[in-house]
Amino acid sequence: MKNFFRFSFIITIATVVAFTHCNKAKKENKSVKYKKNADSNATMTQLVLWYEHPALQKDTAPYGNGTSTNIHGDADNKGWCEALPIGNGRLAAMIFGGIKRERIQLNEESLWSGKYAEYNIQDAKNTLDEARKLIFDGKNADAQALIEQKLTPSATDANNYQSLGDLYIDYTDISDESIVTDYYRDLHIDSAIATEHYHIGDKFYTREMFASLADNVIVIKLTCNQPSSINATISMRREADAETVRSPFDSTLLIQRGALTANGLLHETQIKAVYSGGTVRNGSRRIVAQNVDELVLIVSAATNYRSSQHAVYAKRLLLDAAAKSYQDLRRAHIDAYKSYFTKVQIDLNPEDKTFDLATDKRLEKMKSGVMDKHLMQVLFQYGRYLLISSSQPGTLPANLQGKWNEHLSPLYGSGYKTVNSLPIIYTHADATNLSELKAPLLWLADTLTKNAKNNALSLTGTPQGIAIFDQMNIFGNVSPATHQVESFNVLGAVYICNTLFETYNFNQDIEYLKKVYPFMKLAAQFVANYLVQAPPGSPIAGKWVVCPSLSDGNEFMTSDGATSKVSYASTQDQSAVNQLFSNIIIAIDGQSDKNFRFDPEFRKTIINLQADLAKTNSDNAQASINEWPVKYQYAQDASTSMSAIYPLFPYNYISKNITPEMSTLAQNTLQDMIPKLKPNSYNNVWAANCFARLLNNPKTIEYLLKHLQYNTAPNLMSVAPPFSIEGNMLLTNALTEMLLQSQDNEISILPCLPKEIASGSVKGLKARGGFVCDIAWNGNKINANISSLAGNKCQLRVTGSLSIQNASGPIAYKKILRDLIEFETNAGESYTVSYIASDKPNSGGKGYNASSGSEIWPNLGIWDDLGLKF
Repeated sequence: MKNFFRFSFIITIATVVAFTHCNKAKKENKSVKYKKNADSNATMTQLVLWYEHPALQKDTAPYGNGTSTNIHGDADNKGWCEALPIGNGRLAAMIFGGIKRERIQLNEESLWSGKYAEYNIQDAKNTLDEARKLIFDGKNADAQALIEQKLTPSATDANNYQSLGDLYIDYTDISDESIVTDYYRDLHIDSAIATEHYHIGDKFYTREMFASLADNVIVIKLTCNQPSSINATISMRREADAETVRSPFDSTLLIQRGALTANGLLHETQIKAVYSGGTVRNGSRRIVAQNVDELVLIVSAATNYRSSQHAVYAKRLLLDAAAKSYQDLRRAHIDAYKSYFTKVQIDLNPEDKTFDLATDKRLEKMKSGVMDKHLMQVLFQYGRYLLISSSQPGTLPANLQGKWNEHLSPLYGSGYKTVNSLPIIYTHADATNLSELKAPLLWLADTLTKNAKNNALSLTGTPQGIAIFDQMNIFGNVSPATHQVESFNVLGAVYICNTLFETYNFNQDIEYLKKVYPFMKLAAQFVANYLVQAPPGSPIAGKWVVCPSLSDGNEFMTSDGATSKVSYASTQDQSAVNQLFSNIIIAIDGQSDKNFRFDPEFRKTIINLQADLAKTNSDNAQASINEWPVKYQYAQDASTSMSAIYPLFPYNYISKNITPEMSTLAQNTLQDMIPKLKPNSYNNVWAANCFARLLNNPKTIEYLLKHLQYNTAPNLMSVAPPFSIEGNMLLTNALTEMLLQSQDNEISILPCLPKEIASGSVKGLKARGGFVCDIAWNGNKINANISSLAGNKCQLRVTGSLSIQNASGPIAYKKILRDLIEFETNAGESYTVSYIASDKPNSGGKGYNASSGSEIWPNLGIWDDLGLKF
């Protein structure tokens, strides 16, 4: 009995304490209790964007006259940039989180207004030779006029990736939103599920939405804690070229279909309601749900881009999904998504309280200079989330806005800019263990080959190689998109090849190399025929140069006072060609062995060309890197960019460790260039990547913060404006290169880690040469687990006392330089590297093996002493 009373007393006290604690937490932040992991009802997650208010929705009757050009009266896209993105590679949606009216803006990847336009210019080669002569004679403005007049006549600037339309859910029994309490909405980027919650009196409403990677549909679930409480109408509207109809055969089905005026492309969207309790019927252009307990909406869409049976395809996806339970749909989606997402995990040891502040408020604090390690984790993974959600095997590549766009005529058509944007969209894919998401890029490149061969024939007069201009569309158009000279950049295939080849660098997959090499060779064959030698009197006389050549639209003044954007041998173009030539040689050698020489004659051709190729336009007198061989003065209104810094990033011809003199020139160039850049572009985050390559920690953080300040919307999407996915991809890449770099074919661990992140861990990052790296650190104590995919030698740049072990114990390593070591690996094996980092180079060590010429470090217990776990 005594023990019974004692036990009852303890239970009573514990209950009171727990109640008091919960009540206190509710008073501090009513929304915290809803921040649950999307695939767990009990575990709080940190990888969440969350907000205490809906995204802005200015109007209640959009598309009133069907001719609106200012979507929803929101010129600055404020509401759209507060909405939250979901996607499965083919379908995408922006969720606004409205209470009385929920707006879900939809996209389907193949809804394009463009068409194919053949590039077949009579006498193009002679016109090109004439333009080259004008350029070499200093008559750049005349050359530009000639190019625009005669070499871009088939411009097709109507290539637009378009919005599919808007899905609206109107809650008919909510007349006054002021009665709503505890509003909360979020996006779980670790499971790709968005949720919304709010109270109206005792009723607790929830919505949950995802774009299923497993079932290829969008799923929306509406529930309430009390039965018969869902009263809503569901409708669809599109600005033009569509009508909404009811199904005569299914009272739970709504259909929107249409044909684009520009090219006749057919599209169809189908919405089916699956429900329990109450009634659902399809009224005039809407679905009406009355007194429903639970309502699940399944959205399917397709165009006739791939098949004339697009409506049947959409219907089949819809019915297959509707036959499954919501939980099965949800579980399959999360499993498919996590197969990509969980391959990389990051923990920067953020403070516990940071998560209790809404994402938009935390962003504002970070813009003011307050370091938020939790938000850094979210931003890193958000770039991966957006790539997973917009580029899946079997889909089209991610475009300028991933797959999220609300306009019919978006900026640059929201399409594929091959020179600067498309490669950057995939810049972090390999390093963050998402190489398979580049499959759509290789597929699109292959489909364009035939048309790109016609381009090369027109420009060079020889039936070898491929030429892709600066923009392309999904219909095979690789011709100039506008009559402006910017469209006459013929090296699109070169830039795509360099992006595709990085996948081989990181994975060392010979079968992949065999797939990508034919496309690389075609691009290189065109370049070999397109290059010309700079004439006598040129600063680079006799060198092979790209001419005409552009530098990302930069405009300059010539000696006669004229302005032009075209010259020869821009550092950007020459770097791209040099990178392609280096990759070709590696690709040929990778397919050769001691008994078989693969493509030896072409290898010899490329080596000879590369030897005399003009490369970086450096100016030792000015201690900088120039855009051009000639030192032009920028035009007053020039839109300068980071193009002169291409040899540093995204390529790797300038290295702090290997070419320190050129690194100094690059740093000087950045300091001179950055003040001229527009702050509302993604140049700030490009600069952050450059400073990371220069191992400049303070500057890397400074420009990441500037990107957040000028270029990041409340939903963390990068805006230029409008939304431009390159910014998010560059941000994730910059954060990746703070933790791991390998562009010099050597692994550098934590090369540019800011002092604010003194401890943490990351798992699953990839390094060139075929390695997967897990890293844990606490101050200068570092543990790394390096897994070898291909059995290559591993070069590691480290300082301080070092221990390397595999499963059998300590292993030998070879010292290349004072701070660079090398050790043998076997494919499939892992190696633990432990050291206490020092500012001094590695001083050598004990256990010298005279027969092997290597140094063997005995197991000094460093691994155990550090006490770091992954």
